[in-house]
Amino acid sequence: MTLSEKQSRAAALGMHAECAPPVRQKSPRWMISRDVPRHRSRHGGAKSATLVELPPIPAPRLLPSGELHQALAVCMLLLAVAAAGAAASAAQPDRPPAGLELRWSDAGLTYSSAIRTEPRPLRIHVLELDLESPRYEPVVVVSADPDGTGPAEAKLEKAEQLAEEMHLVAAVNASPFGGLPDATGKRSEDWRLGMPVELLGWAVADAKQRSGVQPGWPSFWIDEAGRGRVKSYEATKQENPPVWQAVGGFGMILAAGMIRVEAGGALQPRTAVGVDGEGRTMWLVVVDGRQPGFSEGMSEHELATLMQQVGCSDGLNLDGGGSSIMLVSDPRADKRPPIQAVNSPSGWSRRPLPMLLGVRRKAE
Repeated sequence: MTLSEKQSRAAALGMHAECAPPVRQKSPRWMISRDVPRHRSRHGGAKSATLVELPPIPAPRLLPSGELHQALAVCMLLLAVAAAGAAASAAQPDRPPAGLELRWSDAGLTYSSAIRTEPRPLRIHVLELDLESPRYEPVVVVSADPDGTGPAEAKLEKAEQLAEEMHLVAAVNASPFGGLPDATGKRSEDWRLGMPVELLGWAVADAKQRSGVQPGWPSFWIDEAGRGRVKSYEATKQENPPVWQAVGGFGMILAAGMIRVEAGGALQPRTAVGVDGEGRTMWLVVVDGRQPGFSEGMSEHELATLMQQVGCSDGLNLDGGGSSIMLVSDPRADKRPPIQAVNSPSGWSRRPLPMLLGVRRKAE
């Protein structure tokens, strides 16, 4: 294309000639032949060289339309499989923590257990919930208040009954509780069905508070964003957070990944709740105890170590002893089976409870 032709085309496009796209001219490809010796001048520069024309580069082969469509379909299928695998791995863990046997996993809710012989016979049960699960959410269940504005805050009921009434798929015992004081100030520990009790520590169920934050009782709660938190009484009182669910406990055993209790101490049945550093995953742990040769319990330090091992950053020791129980109903069944204890609670009879910390299906 001549300069005048360039200018005419640029004018037609509303462009200056210098801005017009350059016109590529076809020209043969050349290279310096290595077979021909070069003669160098006395100044060291190359005096002459022989140029050899290269053969033309063949045009790339285009796939027929049928083969192209097949290749595109295969690529799309591989991308879909990869995306589905990533979503599945995000929704539910591939494997339980070391030393635990996976029982089942469904949409971010996992139940695992372990039988150990060292340092003593132990039976361990672990529920793990992804707090961003599309199907499940944490929930606190509190029994009915037996006296309205009176001193009692709840009454003792069968744990399975509390869970079934709220259609839970899993649950553990939660806050400590105590009997009401009599005229002499003595509190009964004769736990029986229907017994009025007061709750020790925070108790909030679906944003309705039954018992407030109390000195000496740290808390676990689910905030309005759906994140799990474990805090001391002082920190909880200072933050005064709006919460959706909350329970109290005996003591923080883990904080920012560090164990907060000393080694040693009594071996007891234990129940604990913990969360990861971002509050996106919740663990509920029950260890059976007081059963020689079967499961003999853990110290608080051993419980904190176990919580570390499963992935917790912050952990709270809940009510334990004869109250420790884990209830599970396999949610994968076509017809949901009745919820029942998967651990072996200590004591001659099952202790009734005033509240549970559990998992339920989200509303459709």
